[in-house]
Amino acid sequence: MSKIKIKRLINPLAHVFGWLCYFIIPKLIDNFQDKPEFFRESEFWWTIQILIVIFFYVNYLIFIPGLLFKKKYLLYTLSVVACIIGFSFIIEFFVSTIFNNVHIVQGPRETMPPKPPDGIHGPFKGISVFSIVFLISTTLRMSIEWFKNERLRRELENEKLKAELQVLKAQIDPHFFFNVLNNICSLARKKSNDTEKFIIKLSELIRYNLYENKSEKFFLEKEINFLKSYIEIQQLR
Repeated sequence: MSKIKIKRLINPLAHVFGWLCYFIIPKLIDNFQDKPEFFRESEFWWTIQILIVIFFYVNYLIFIPGLLFKKKYLLYTLSVVACIIGFSFIIEFFVSTIFNNVHIVQGPRETMPPKPPDGIHGPFKGISVFSIVFLISTTLRMSIEWFKNERLRRELENEKLKAELQVLKAQIDPHFFFNVLNNICSLARKKSNDTEKFIIKLSELIRYNLYENKSEKFFLEKEINFLKSYIEIQQLR
């Protein structure tokens, strides 16, 4: 599996792991207690958890990229507040329904089950719960975007440096090669035996500069040969 595919899987797997911990840890706590929490044994508990997950990803996937990142701050704030209040009253409706139904079925003489957790019961309690979910969702998404932007910024800086280096090479190389050609012409006029040698050295430099130094990794032997040829040509000049 390629590194790109692995990186794409990290974020979804992290979400799955986080939600598994969120769902499993309360159940494990109940298993270590003599009297498990009645509320977590009911189907409404899972309904509430689904609502929490829905609100988390509505903010994470829709509100933040669709409104906050587009600088629609007022609309984003109103949308979040409306969702928090709406989901809180939905939860209060579910909680009231389950405990009223239990009371009707069991009757007043039966022992009533324990009250729902204080963190859930009551609309204002629900608002506090969804506010925490909102903070976690927003913090997580903004942190991911910050790291992503930092990575893109570093990549752009590297590309800029590469482009500047290429421009610098384009400015220096022609000047250098023209001077070397003039020096070789001087050797040819003198009918020097070194003329062929330096033509070969120059061709090696051109070949290396055009084809062999474009990759991210270099062979040390080729680098040394390039420097030797460069020094010999400079000595000729």
